[in-house]
Amino acid sequence: MRVNAEHIAHRQAYDMPESKFTNDQKVIALRRELAFRRTVFPKRVRNGSMLKAEAEKQIAIVEEMIEDYTRLAQQAHEQLELGGD
Repeated sequence: MRVNAEHIAHRQAYDMPESKFTNDQKVIALRRELAFRRTVFPKRVRNGSMLKAEAEKQIAIVEEMIEDYTRLAQQAHEQLELGGD
């Protein structure tokens, strides 16, 4: 697997083990998951298989994950622009 510069910079900046996916890729996947949850969860609430509070909580978790990975991706991009230090 090819690892791009953003991926390497992020891992080095936070002394983290290698990951198969970049933060940008994770954000894209999480946005798809959020869209899915926003479509499916209201149906589950209506048919009684999910409580509204649980649906809202699970959606909020993914929203926060998107914010976290977006911030990490931005930090890695900024570090690259500064020369990787």
